[in-house]
Amino acid sequence: MDYIEKLRESANGCGNILCMGLDPVAEAMPDKYKSNWTLGYFEALFKGMQNKKLIPAAFKPNFGFFFPDGLLVLRELIPLVSQYFPNAPIILDYKAGDVSQTAEMYARGAFCKLGVDAVTVNPFAGEEGLIPFAKYSKLGRGTYVWNLPSNPGAGFVHSREDYLKIASLIEKISSESPGMGAVLGATQSIMGDFESLVDFYSRENVPLLIPGIGAQGGSAERVLEILNSKDYDLRLVRVNSSSGLTHPWYKTGKAPDNWLDCCLSNIRELTKELSIK
Repeated sequence: MDYIEKLRESANGCGNILCMGLDPVAEAMPDKYKSNWTLGYFEALFKGMQNKKLIPAAFKPNFGFFFPDGLLVLRELIPLVSQYFPNAPIILDYKAGDVSQTAEMYARGAFCKLGVDAVTVNPFAGEEGLIPFAKYSKLGRGTYVWNLPSNPGAGFVHSREDYLKIASLIEKISSESPGMGAVLGATQSIMGDFESLVDFYSRENVPLLIPGIGAQGGSAERVLEILNSKDYDLRLVRVNSSSGLTHPWYKTGKAPDNWLDCCLSNIRELTKELSIK
C-alpha cells in the first residue's frame, strides 16, 4: 500500500482528517506522570481516547521535543501509537534537510530505525536534499516538505515567489514519487498565501499537512472552507493540533484533576469540526 492509499484508508475509517501532534512538555504533565517522561501519560490518554472511540486520522510526534534525552522514549512511543491506533499514519515532525548522503542517513533513521510512515523536511538543499526521502515512497512512506511556515517571522526569509518555487519542486517530485506532500501553515496572517498554494496543489494528488490551528490562532472552519472551494480530496489532508489536545491548560496553570476529560473534550470537538462524513 502506498502512502496516498494509507491516508485515504485512515480517513475513511475514522471519518475525520485530524492529525494529533505529540509535543510533550514535562512541566505540563500531571504530577504522577512527570517522572517517567510522559509515556505513562500518553498511554492513559490513548486508553481514554480508545474507550470513547476518538480516533484521529494521524499522529505527529515532534522530534525536537524528544531530543536529546527522550529519544529512547520516542522509540517506545511510536509503537505505542500503533498499538492503540493501528490504521493511523505516524508523521515524524523532523524538519530534516541536507545534501545527498546526509539526507539519506536522516531518511534511513526515520523510516528504517524509528519506523514512521512519513516525515517533514525542509527544502533548502533543493531537489538533492529531497530525493533521498522521496525514494522511500516505493516502500509506502510519505514526505512533507515545509512549504508555508505557520510562524509570523517566516516572511523574513520567504516571499510568495519563494513559496511557489518550492511548490513547483514538490509537484515535480510528487509526480514521480507519490507521497511527496507539503506543509502549509494556516494562521490568520498567511491565509492568502495558503489559499494560493491549495489552489496550486489541487491539480494533483499532493498530500497536505496543515499546522497552525488552535493555539497558533488558525481556524479549522476556514481551512475546510478553502479546501472545499478547491474541491480538494480531503482524505489527503491532515490538519494538525498539538498542545490544544494534549495539554490545553499549559499556558494558564498546572494540570487539573480532570485533565483527561479536558483533553478528550477538545479531541472530540476537533474530530467533529474536521469530520469528512
